[in-house]
Amino acid sequence: MRPCSQGQQRHALKLALLFCVFTSFSAAVAADILYVANVPLNAADTSIVDYVRAKGHYVQVVDDGAAQLSDTTDKELIMISETVDPAVLGGLYHDVPVRILVWDAAMQYLLGMTGPTEGTHFGYSNDDVRAHLVDHKHPLAGGLEGNDLVIFTGTAKPMGWGKPNKNADIIARQVLAGKYPLLYEYAPGAVMVDGTAAPSNRIFFFMADNGIPGMTDSGRAFLDAILAYSITGGDFTAPVIAPPADMLVEANSLNGAIVSYPPATVTDNRDPNPIVTYSIASGSLFPMGVTVVTIFAEDHVGNKSSASFTITVRDTTPPTIGGGNIVNGNITAEATSAAGAVVNFVGATDLVDPNPTITANPPSGSTFPLGVTTVQVTATDASNNTATGSFTVTVVDTTAPALIVPANMLVEANTTGGAIVNFAA
Repeated sequence: MRPCSQGQQRHALKLALLFCVFTSFSAAVAADILYVANVPLNAADTSIVDYVRAKGHYVQVVDDGAAQLSDTTDKELIMISETVDPAVLGGLYHDVPVRILVWDAAMQYLLGMTGPTEGTHFGYSNDDVRAHLVDHKHPLAGGLEGNDLVIFTGTAKPMGWGKPNKNADIIARQVLAGKYPLLYEYAPGAVMVDGTAAPSNRIFFFMADNGIPGMTDSGRAFLDAILAYSITGGDFTAPVIAPPADMLVEANSLNGAIVSYPPATVTDNRDPNPIVTYSIASGSLFPMGVTVVTIFAEDHVGNKSSASFTITVRDTTPPTIGGGNIVNGNITAEATSAAGAVVNFVGATDLVDPNPTITANPPSGSTFPLGVTTVQVTATDASNNTATGSFTVTVVDTTAPALIVPANMLVEANTTGGAIVNFAA
């Protein structure tokens, strides 16, 4: 505790974090944190704020004398330093539905976590640097092994303690002295000492006025676990994704097919509306072959998962016999000579392959005689789909003969009967 000072300082740093986590808890979640302390910060508070920011979190620092409830808007965690003055801060945050991590011993009472008497219900010890783990399985234990863990360097450091009721989860106690709890939590809804239900997670830990430089590796591991748990509220479960079934789609163009797929079913144990994104949106153009669509889901505390399904676009449709100048299975051509007519044709078309291999008998470009000729066609596309069929070529002669009439002729009679006259017809 300390005399009240005025002033407010805000710091902003947002680091971009990328995590490739599949159906597991993301070990570091970028969070918006409110840090309440005596401003300007002392060395211990500065080291803690710097440490938290280095983890990728945004930390807003506020002086306890200037603290307001509006500061808690959109915050995921409130950290209350040992340097606050409980008489100034009071019970401002008692009913706030935001997770609170506190290490000022007297603030436990004002938050409803312990009784009111210093030395009986809360206090500080200064005779050890160890914590005795009593619940190794709790996430706040940070996966640490062993019982009596050295948290701080040296031989004796101040360590805060408190006496919650039976509804709290106790993770670590003192090794010496009264073996009072050093680290405990009221889960949301747990009835605290003052008879109220915890609006959100309420966590006390032993930091006292120590800073990061005075912590051991075990101590920092403890702090990392406390931060992760405080930010997530104990939610380490990633969303569960049920992807759509793999899809097999017929190509309808050279480029593939536009495919719409049903949405994935995504559920989370705490977040009713996790964020869901897809690597390729439904309604996109999918190329020929197999495409993997990956689904990403993230809940409100940053637990991430992914799943995938495949969309296979294939061409199993054979070419169509006909097309071009073939109308209703027939080509009608006018004879251009006594031999008939030269007729050109495509023979077959395909949805995907613009140039299927076509074999025709008689082939395109042949001279077709007068009358009806049947053309047999085999067409194979690039996907080796084959079609066979036929059409007819009918050569007709609907052109009347051309008459060449000579010019009028004037001929002299050479007999009493007239004259014999010759002309070209």
